This record gives sequence, C-alpha cells and structure tokens, in this order.
Amino acid sequence: MTDTLFKEVRYSLGGLIGDIGLARIGLPDIQRPVVWANAKVRDLFDSMYRGYLDLVGTRA
Repeated sequence: MTDTLFKEVRYSLGGLIGDIGLARIGLPDIQRPVVWANAKVRDLFDSMYRGYLDLVGTRA
C-alpha cells in the first residue's frame, strides 16, 4: 500500500508572493536567533575574508 505524502498543486509564484504580502500565507522563522556577540560575528567574517576558511568549524 502506498500512502501519498505530497500532492501536486498549481499555484503561481506571483499569487503566492501576493498572498504573503496580504498575510494570507505566513512564512515561519526557520533560522534561530544569532547567539554570537557582534564582535564574534565580525571576527568570523574577517577570518573568512582573510582566507582562514580551513579554521572555521574544525578542531585540531
């Protein structure tokens, strides 16, 4: 037995955007709030700009 998880819908992009603008459709906040201090965020971008990307997210 196959249960249908999704169904085909035919909404236009313009219609969806219009409904969002009129608050008929709500978009949830997916990203959690940033918990880093502003200085830490600045330092991260500075490190990426300087090419230290191999240090981001790794542990030696």
